Amino acid sequence: MKKISTILFLLISGLLFSQSEAPTTTLKESKIISLVYSVDSVEELKTINWDDVKEIFNRNENKDESIVLGFKVKSDTNDSEPKFKHSVEVKGKMSDLDGTIEITRKMIKVIEKL
Repeated sequence: MKKISTILFLLISGLLFSQSEAPTTTLKESKIISLVYSVDSVEELKTINWDDVKEIFNRNENKDESIVLGFKVKSDTNDSEPKFKHSVEVKGKMSDLDGTIEITRKMIKVIEKL
């Protein structure tokens, strides 16, 4: 009886201590510094929701951070490697996000005319 109660005690204590919580990590900050759209045609660039772009970058806490906003238009080739007809990247500061978006919009208009 003594052996059974000792084994039962060890099993119960082992089960109780194995149920302890594992340490978890928390993400305090996310930093998005680059957003590049890759599209099949220039017409797809007209569908970009600029409010969503602002929301993505506004999650950054550091407003002095440099950001890159760009797009790539794929060419119409059947090769195995993707080739791009047009590719533009606009660099700016988080504090001037609206200006960076405005320059990107102007670049899209130039590409549409080509």
